[in-house]
Amino acid sequence: LDPSRYFFLESDIQEFKKFKINFDDDFKKGKLENAFIIFNRFNQRQTAQLEKVIANLDPNVPYNFETEDTINTDRENAPWPTTVKEADIIWQQYIKLNLLNSMLNGKSLEDSKKNIRKRYVNQLRRNNRIDAEQAYSIIMNSLTTLYDPHTNYMSPNDSENFDINMSLKLTGIGAELGVKDEYTKVNRIIPASPAAKQGILQPNDRILAIAQGDKGAFVD
Repeated sequence: LDPSRYFFLESDIQEFKKFKINFDDDFKKGKLENAFIIFNRFNQRQTAQLEKVIANLDPNVPYNFETEDTINTDRENAPWPTTVKEADIIWQQYIKLNLLNSMLNGKSLEDSKKNIRKRYVNQLRRNNRIDAEQAYSIIMNSLTTLYDPHTNYMSPNDSENFDINMSLKLTGIGAELGVKDEYTKVNRIIPASPAAKQGILQPNDRILAIAQGDKGAFVD
């Protein structure tokens, strides 16, 4: 969940250690409460930190690039932050590094803030959309890859997408969809599909609402 040690605190890790000798018994019993405690804590820490990062990238927040700073970019073996304040400092350094890299590529500080802020807004939005099925998938893959890195659990949604990719057959209107900001966007129209034959839907269209039939009520 947190390989670079940006979100969990040392106190979280110590708390989770009480679960480790029981995980095998939990899986045998189909008991995933402890795994979800860890996942939910991560989700909580990530959401709180991303909200702070987004606030700190506001155009009115000043940054001083005249000081001598250092940052550890390889945190795989770094100690976990012991306090929220310590985690905040690590993130401030990381964001400052991102801003500097962006400006070294020719962008202004204002544009750098805007682009990086947008990235974290999208990450927070994706984080808020994680449901129990996706969390379950992450937990189960932690188990399967422990024994075999090539064995993966597939959620019903992942399994459906895998079958589509393998069979090269798609049932639907024939539009490949994505997400841009808070909108559902049409990435492309599948050739010879119903959408292609109708000719109304086009790439880059935003889907704001859907309805059934000509007289159906539109739903967000």
